[in-house]
Amino acid sequence: MKLRLPYLFPFFFCLMVLVQCSDSVIQSTDEKGEAPGKPALAPQHVSSQELPPQQVEPQNKADDVSVRTRFEWKAVEGADKYILHASQGNQMVIETQLEGTGYIHPENLRNETTYYWRVRAVQNGIEGNWSEIHSFTTSSVITNATQVQLISPGDGAQVPPTTLRLEWAELDEITDYQLQLTNHRSFNAPVADEVVSETSYEASGLANDQTYYWRVQAVGDGDSENWSAVRSVTTGERGNTDAGVTVSDRQALMDLYESTGGDRWHNNSGWGSSAPLNSWHGIATDGQGRVIRVDLFQNNLRGQLPASIGQLDEVTYINVKFNYLTGTIPSSIGNMSSLKTLILAGRTYDVGGTVKEPPEDLVFSYHPGKYVSATNNFSGTIPSTAGNLSNLEFLEIANQQSIIGPIPSEIGNLSNLKGLYLSLNDFSGTTIPSSLGNLTNLRHLYIAASQLEGEIPSSLSNLTLLTSLNLGELSNHTPDNHLTGTVPDFSASTDLRSFIITDNNLTGEYPHYWNNGNFTEMHTLRYSWNNFTGTLHGFENLPYMKSFGVEGNNLTGSIDKLTTVPHNIRIIGVGWNNFSGDFPQSGWPDFTEIKTLYINDNNLTGNIPCSFWSKLDNPKLGIAWIGGTNNFSDTCPSGKNAMQGNGNIR
Repeated sequence: MKLRLPYLFPFFFCLMVLVQCSDSVIQSTDEKGEAPGKPALAPQHVSSQELPPQQVEPQNKADDVSVRTRFEWKAVEGADKYILHASQGNQMVIETQLEGTGYIHPENLRNETTYYWRVRAVQNGIEGNWSEIHSFTTSSVITNATQVQLISPGDGAQVPPTTLRLEWAELDEITDYQLQLTNHRSFNAPVADEVVSETSYEASGLANDQTYYWRVQAVGDGDSENWSAVRSVTTGERGNTDAGVTVSDRQALMDLYESTGGDRWHNNSGWGSSAPLNSWHGIATDGQGRVIRVDLFQNNLRGQLPASIGQLDEVTYINVKFNYLTGTIPSSIGNMSSLKTLILAGRTYDVGGTVKEPPEDLVFSYHPGKYVSATNNFSGTIPSTAGNLSNLEFLEIANQQSIIGPIPSEIGNLSNLKGLYLSLNDFSGTTIPSSLGNLTNLRHLYIAASQLEGEIPSSLSNLTLLTSLNLGELSNHTPDNHLTGTVPDFSASTDLRSFIITDNNLTGEYPHYWNNGNFTEMHTLRYSWNNFTGTLHGFENLPYMKSFGVEGNNLTGSIDKLTTVPHNIRIIGVGWNNFSGDFPQSGWPDFTEIKTLYINDNNLTGNIPCSFWSKLDNPKLGIAWIGGTNNFSDTCPSGKNAMQGNGNIR
């Protein structure tokens, strides 16, 4: 779950005829010559070096905008939040802070009304410049919210005459739909007029070389003429076009275009034209003209993936992350037998830019983020047919809080898989399938913060090529997992660089094999907030350790081994355990990068030498907690107070 900080922003209104506004309020005619009626918005302190976001929609001075208005802008590099304002006359209607680059107000705006809006980026608490103030006018008609949206086939599609599958989007609180199919646009003599409880319908026995029309409406919404838009399809045998491109590839792409609002994509260059498919934005083809790559990352796709996407059986790479896709993941993806990379949803934000895909070199971690930043919102389960993708190397379906478990055991069939990224989904009440132990080529395994239960399968010990594993928590703003039992033996997985199993209910003895000399590239080792017992190992053979955490367990013994940590370690967490004995008097390194130190709430005694504070002191230090239940006789307050670094020292 994301923590949304409240944004309190005062603003003032002016009656321009009666009162002369002060400099604290934007005048009715500003330096850009805007006309009276602009919102009275109080200015913020801004940095002239911060570029404002580029507004995408509604476009400036747009007419006939839906009262269910969506505001969208392009991401600003490095921004972690955005502030959005919208006003009508002298009334502020929207004043919110959010983490994504799009927003839909939970209540409809007023129809036939002119609004003004602007947006600014925030990075590390510093607010950037406002964008321009854009205006738009809402439609005179309030759209019926229960109108059905058609998915596939796309309008004008060519389809085989044998079987025609029609699909549409599900509506909340609607259980039945009326479908009509006819060869006359008037719908006077429908070929099919059926009430169905599903969101699809199959028609067979259609005439060849014939154009048909179809539409759907919800049953029981109080409006017997609330039909969807009408689409047409033409039956005919599918053949090859020039350059060997099959009609099915072209039509599958057009179905995707139609079902995701292609006319509103950020870039739809070439789409729908008769030009070769490799001239369409985001599409690459092989020498025979077959589609092999679909890269529509961050392109404003809105809607659902059509079932016909499964016809793209030569595609090796699909990336539709950082869009606004909804609905279930079609099971037809299991027909895409050539796929090597399937990226449907996941973390999109990182300091310095956006996150598109896993790193090329898998010795590097693929940090899943500290909060949900995905913009797609898929629902339902991960199709078991994903297990048919025998060539798949990367699968990312993450940060989807409406994706539920179980994780299909068939994923264990993907023997070529190198990266599996399923963090921040809702797998509550389900377990990690033991079949994942068959993925012996796996390098990255990320199923963090997904409310998993049960034990970690012992079969995961077979994953000897792992470089990163995260089955823990991400931050205080996200859910935990709830794994129990003991942890499998990973002593043979000597390529590991990062191992995180925090915030579960795991038990057993904390292992010492991490310091046996076989894990010299390890940089992150986190067992925090479980129920482990045992003692600390040394760090002589862990020269690149950056983050070490075992806080919140039941470890005992001394903390003398901590003096062997590398000087450039950043995080040390051993607090909230049962460590005892005197505080080490010597041997501490001269810390150069440490940011966080938790030694608090143990049973430590003795005194803290003044030399420790001088070695700990560095500009990056943020937290150093040593007190709590510890019973030190002397903490050298003079040395602590003489520290130059900032931070919470207690």
